[in-house]
Amino acid sequence: MNGTNGDLADYRGYFQLEGDIGNPEGLDLHGRYRHGEEGATWQFDLSYPLDKIPALEGFLDLFLHLQYSSGYSEQMLEYDKREDVIRLGFSLVR
Repeated sequence: MNGTNGDLADYRGYFQLEGDIGNPEGLDLHGRYRHGEEGATWQFDLSYPLDKIPALEGFLDLFLHLQYSSGYSEQMLEYDKREDVIRLGFSLVR
């Protein structure tokens, strides 16, 4: 590779496996796995539609979203640093 980040593939790898468990109309868990020469990267996303909560029904078309990520290339500028990140927030789609 030419240019910057020439060893990015060593951290991101060349393949990715993904899977979903859950109900599209309810609680859903999505998992993603990548493996590069420097190690594995895992990401798990747990989401639930806010309009399924009785007090918010018909009010918000959003998802409550919990994400856990462990591995490399979370940030493009520091792709070679291993990180463990937990996020909680809202998402428009899942």
